[in-house]
Amino acid sequence: MAARLHALGKNKEGLPLLAGDLHLTLAFMGDVDAEEFECLRQIAASLSLPRASLSIRSLNYWPHNQILWAAPEIWPPELADFVTDLRAALTNAGFKLDVRDFVPHVTLLRKASADLSLEVVEPVEWPLEGWSLAASAKSDGLRYRRLAEWAVA
Repeated sequence: MAARLHALGKNKEGLPLLAGDLHLTLAFMGDVDAEEFECLRQIAASLSLPRASLSIRSLNYWPHNQILWAAPEIWPPELADFVTDLRAALTNAGFKLDVRDFVPHVTLLRKASADLSLEVVEPVEWPLEGWSLAASAKSDGLRYRRLAEWAVA
């Protein structure tokens, strides 16, 4: 599945994420200290991600941050409910979240070319098998490190 998603960004200008780094961001936290991380870990461990599957069917482009991203055609209600619960728990714990509506997406390219044509793609089925707290780190490009993981319910 990751290889198929990764292939969607091939032959397009930009900096691709590695196939192993592809992910669906549920809440962006920015920089956190050790105490905040422990609070995040406890909140995450208290939640249960239900089984769900995404059907990735389109490529989209955000010009403001030059991101090429893939999106599901339908946002499964059980996943939408999980994200709502997660964001509520984070807000109740005092974390400041982006106030914009959550847009489910998988980033494929950073610093993508502005002349990308958007397209419908052959569906890529992505069964969600778990979720994690991850941190980004710059090395040779942007990489993601999973700091804690949980399986679906």
